[in-house]
Amino acid sequence: MRTIEFPGVKLEWIVPPASWQRDGRGVTVVAAPRTDIFINPVDGDTTVSAARALTSVPDRPWQFGARIGVDFRSAWDAGALRQFVLDERVPVRVGIEVQSPIGDGCTVTFDNLTLSDTHLTNIFDGT
Repeated sequence: MRTIEFPGVKLEWIVPPASWQRDGRGVTVVAAPRTDIFINPVDGDTTVSAARALTSVPDRPWQFGARIGVDFRSAWDAGALRQFVLDERVPVRVGIEVQSPIGDGCTVTFDNLTLSDTHLTNIFDGT
């Protein structure tokens, strides 16, 4: 299966992880070793090997949210919510991403994933 479904959110794996498992409230994802999304500021060399699952966003104000837990094993292990747009002619997509750039992998949990029809009125305090 290449999709993860939550109420109101259907994510599709663009780059699959080492493994993943859906549970009642979220999803647990294992990042493969030495995976990353990084653009070297010196020479422009690009790495885009990190696992990510994306969804389209509505044509109205929206927020994408989740609670994230990472079992940090190595420096720069991470799980994140990301906004992806690599070409301005392609619509924005949002999703989850896991990486372990110098390590042997890490496990990330995403709970309470939501894509809601709301927006922040104050980006500084999150309200």
